[in-house]
Amino acid sequence: AGAIARHYEAMGGKSVVAGKPHRPIYDLARVALEHAGHVPETKRILAIGDGPETDLAGANRIGVDAFFVAGGILFGHMEGDSPDSEAVARALVQYGVSARWYAAKLVWSDR
Repeated sequence: AGAIARHYEAMGGKSVVAGKPHRPIYDLARVALEHAGHVPETKRILAIGDGPETDLAGANRIGVDAFFVAGGILFGHMEGDSPDSEAVARALVQYGVSARWYAAKLVWSDR
């Protein structure tokens, strides 16, 4: 969506992007939480994602902690099956974003 919006703007059009990393999507998520009876403090919100330009940039922009899933989008750009902290740090610097935590992958368990 972002690439299409940029192309359209380059042609002279105007676009409004509400997805990550832009604030409206996070505001909408907070409203949904509030409607469900949850009003978390910003310091208790964690953004989890594998996209530096979307997930991490959005988290950084709104001031919440980020958990980077290094084995996602950037998997092929990192060394080895389990990227080490130096490889992750280099990738995050390259994109100009930060994350408080990272893991090679995110595994769901319903235990």
